[in-house]
Amino acid sequence: MKTELITLREGFEHGKSCFTQARVGLTPAEAVLTMQPLDLRGSDVYGRVHSSYAARPGFSFSTPLEQPDLHVGDFQTVDLYPQYHEQTGVLLSTGAGLHYVGDEPPKVDREAPLMTCYTTYRPETHDWTPARMLTEPDGTPVTAITAGCVQRADLADGTVLLPVCTGSRKTRMRVQILRCSFDGTTLTVRERSPEIAAEEEPRGLSEPSLIRYGERFFLTLRADSRGYVTVSEDGMHFAPLRPWCWDTGLEVPTYNTQQHWLSNTEGLFLVYTRRDGKNDHVFRNRAPLYMARVDTERMCLLRDSERALTPERGARTGNFGVTRVSDRESWVVVAEWMQPLGCERYGSNNAVFLTRVIADNAQP
Repeated sequence: MKTELITLREGFEHGKSCFTQARVGLTPAEAVLTMQPLDLRGSDVYGRVHSSYAARPGFSFSTPLEQPDLHVGDFQTVDLYPQYHEQTGVLLSTGAGLHYVGDEPPKVDREAPLMTCYTTYRPETHDWTPARMLTEPDGTPVTAITAGCVQRADLADGTVLLPVCTGSRKTRMRVQILRCSFDGTTLTVRERSPEIAAEEEPRGLSEPSLIRYGERFFLTLRADSRGYVTVSEDGMHFAPLRPWCWDTGLEVPTYNTQQHWLSNTEGLFLVYTRRDGKNDHVFRNRAPLYMARVDTERMCLLRDSERALTPERGARTGNFGVTRVSDRESWVVVAEWMQPLGCERYGSNNAVFLTRVIADNAQP
C-alpha cells in the first residue's frame, strides 16, 4: 500500500474563522471539493458551503466559491458528504440542516427538529442545485432524521442506502437505514430499517457510515465512549453492535467522532482517530487520521496494519471524507479545524489535506 499526502490549500485568519467539513466528490471529468467556513467564536456555527473543482486527474482546485442556495428556509445546510451516483451519472451530496438563534455569535437551536437535505452538482456551471429536503413518496418532507457526515452505499440498480440518525438533540439518538430511490433529481424514502440503539451511551449513536463489501454491508457508528461496528446481509437488518477492537482483543481507543470506510483491492479498511499517547493536546484526540485493515470475519482491526494518513499539528481532523477513485485508489480529505484557539502553536494552519491511498497490484 502506498500513500501520498497533498496539501490542497492552507492559511488561517487567526481568531475569526476557518474552513471545515472538507470532502471531495468525483464526476467522470472533475473532482469537486466542498467545505464550510466556521465562526470560531461559537460552537458548530457554520457559514455557507463553498465549492471548488479541478479537472481530473489533477489536484489544482479553483478558488472556493460560496454556494448561496444551500439552505432550506431558515435552516443552513451543513455536514455535506458528496458521492457519485453511478446509475444517474449525478454527484449527489447529502447532509443536515441546522437552525441558528441569536447572534454574535449565533447558537444552534437545540429545539429545532433534525433535518436531512441534499443537493446535486451542476458540472456545466460548477455549482450546486438549491438544497431540498428528503421526502416521503407522497412528497411530505421527512423530519426528525439527519444525515450529516454520513457515508452512504449505492446499489447497482441505483437504490440509495442512506444511514441516518433519528430522534432529537435532547434525546438519546438512534440510527436507521433508509432505502431511497434517486432519479437524478429527487431523493425519496421507500423503506426504513429497524432502529439501532445503544441505550448505555449518554447521547446514543450518531454519524453512521455504511459500505457494501463483498456480499455484506458494514456499518460503523460514533458514540460518546467508543466507536461501534455491525454487519448485515441485506443492508437493512443488522447484527448486535460490538465496540471496535484490535485483533489482540483490546478495544480501539476511538471515541466521540466519526469513522469512515475505505476499500480497495487489498481489502476493507477503517479510517478513524484515537488516543495514541501523544495527542492529548488535540481536542478529543482527533488527529492524526489513522487507517487500519478490517478483519471482516472477526469484525476487528488488524493492529499491525495501522498507519497514520495525516500529520498531527494540534488541530482536530475528525470531520473528514473518503472518496473512492478506482478499485485501487481512494482519497482521504480533511481540513484542520482550528478550535480551540491556540492549537496553531503546534503548526496547524487550516490546511486541507488530501491523502492518496493506492493499493498494490498483487492481491485481487
